[in-house]
Amino acid sequence: MFKKIELKLFDIDVTKLKGIPVLDQVTFKEYRILNRPYLMQYLSTRVKFHVTPDIINITEIESPGAGPHIDAWPVALNYYLNAGQDVTNFWEEIDESAITASNTFTLFQDAANLKLKSVATYNTGDCILLNTHSIHSIGVTADAQPRSMLRFSWKNAQYDEILNSIELL
Repeated sequence: MFKKIELKLFDIDVTKLKGIPVLDQVTFKEYRILNRPYLMQYLSTRVKFHVTPDIINITEIESPGAGPHIDAWPVALNYYLNAGQDVTNFWEEIDESAITASNTFTLFQDAANLKLKSVATYNTGDCILLNTHSIHSIGVTADAQPRSMLRFSWKNAQYDEILNSIELL
């Protein structure tokens, strides 16, 4: 479901990262990387991705967060630039025949068919590899700063494949 990766990016210059929005929804925003050469040079001394991420962006989630869903991509690595006190809930379907993971974003609106499996709280500076085809939701505290992360995602890879392909330098 998720695993903490000991990737430390504390001195990254975030002002060089957040570019124009490519997805701008009410509580969920994705921003293009402003200075990609800076980011790639910075990362080259800290991590090697043996499977190259398909997408790298800055993602922000504002209050109240995101309801139970699965993402369109199966795996993401999130480096939390601002985690706040927000929680990520992981769910399982009671009736597993209702909806299964696919390569499209799926929002689960039938809360009666979900059972809470686990809860995770991440800290600013944490780097978490997620199986984003696991049903999850994000709660963001009202009046809090948005949850902000540098996100790497893979469109056609499996969780274990990416876990085994990340080399910390």
